[in-house]
Amino acid sequence: MEAEMRVSERIWNVQPRAGRFALLKALLKNRFVRQAFALGTGTAIGQAAVVAATPIWSRLYDPIAFGKFGLVFSFLTATTVAVSLRYELAIPVARNEDEAQDLVFLAFLCSIPVSIFAGVIFLTLTLRGLLGFGAIEPWSAILVTVSFLITGSFSTLRYWHVRGSGFGNISSSLIVQGLSRALAPIILSPLNLGWLGLMSGDIAGRSFGIRKLGTGVFPRLKRRAKHMKISHLFAIARLYRQYPLVFLPSSILDSLSGALQIPVVVAMYGLSVGGEFLLAQQIVSAPSALICNSLGDVFHARLIPLTHSNPSSLPRSVLTNALRLLVVASAVYIPVACLAPFVAAPIFGAQWLRVGEFIAILSPSTIIATMVSPVSRAILMSRIPQIKLLADIVKLIIPIVGLALSAYLPGASVTKSLLWYSGLVAISYLIYLGIVLIAVQPSNQLPSVRL
Repeated sequence: MEAEMRVSERIWNVQPRAGRFALLKALLKNRFVRQAFALGTGTAIGQAAVVAATPIWSRLYDPIAFGKFGLVFSFLTATTVAVSLRYELAIPVARNEDEAQDLVFLAFLCSIPVSIFAGVIFLTLTLRGLLGFGAIEPWSAILVTVSFLITGSFSTLRYWHVRGSGFGNISSSLIVQGLSRALAPIILSPLNLGWLGLMSGDIAGRSFGIRKLGTGVFPRLKRRAKHMKISHLFAIARLYRQYPLVFLPSSILDSLSGALQIPVVVAMYGLSVGGEFLLAQQIVSAPSALICNSLGDVFHARLIPLTHSNPSSLPRSVLTNALRLLVVASAVYIPVACLAPFVAAPIFGAQWLRVGEFIAILSPSTIIATMVSPVSRAILMSRIPQIKLLADIVKLIIPIVGLALSAYLPGASVTKSLLWYSGLVAISYLIYLGIVLIAVQPSNQLPSVRL
């Protein structure tokens, strides 16, 4: 752990020229850095494939198709975190191999009734026409149910590989997933499937990801199934009940904050605007996801050794690294915001003229979100982790309520609504940062950490 801390310190601090080759050598030998690099590479390639395919999609599918897909995708984003009741998170920390396999079975079994229930909820939304879902065909609830099952299986298998440090397999699956998501809508476009063509990419990506992760795993699970008893699974469920009771509510709130914008925009301004917003959101979120995943892992690696050696410095470290992330994010997004209004139409097509404006509007709030998200992992070191629920509620309510109310402001327009929304997102993340700083004060750190 001390070695991990030393390597992480070098990553964040500027080194003399003479020491840079030694730093590179140390990084290449460090197991954590290799694993983080493997995951980061898979994520980057997968996301790059989707981003590269987006200008092709925008010429094959119109904004209304994107709007319908955005509604379905937002529903899946908001709810699929519940598909296995978060029991998949317990797989890496199971006490032994048999218990880990039992948790895999438990996660798979939970995904079946949850997927059916989600399909019923989606059907209700389409039949009642709530939040714009009336534009989606009711039979698509079957597609949502299938997508839930696929997502649950992918997530469960991913955490199984996390337990075995199979980060190379995870990275490969992310690459396959990204390439499948990018190519499937293009290949199926001659069939004129509309939003289903876009949806096919998401389903294909997750399906091929399962195939990649499941190789070598399913035979072991099949052997274990011969000795499986339902009563034992109930015992495992009780033993790890904190995952559905504690982590599930927080996960749902967190996912809702990132998924409700499109239904609200569609309900306020129609499917076409919702499609433009979805395209802008996908483009603007790609760099942020890569930054948060890679630099967040580096910061996470420092948490435990830092709190053991100097717990009083943790709040200062959170704030310092947040400012560093602010510089990195600004360097990425300020040029994007300046160029997007001028290059969006040539890249995506004339019918997507407002996408550049939307990207520019969303960039400032994305800078603040990128600054805060990685350092929020410090809450793991707090004896009051439930405070994250407060942060999740803030991130959910302030921007979404503000977006909904913006339609009633004088001279309301989609541009003014998104400006209002982007500002409130930035404010909610700054409040989140304040909550994180409170959570990591020495008096609020875990007793086992304050040694």
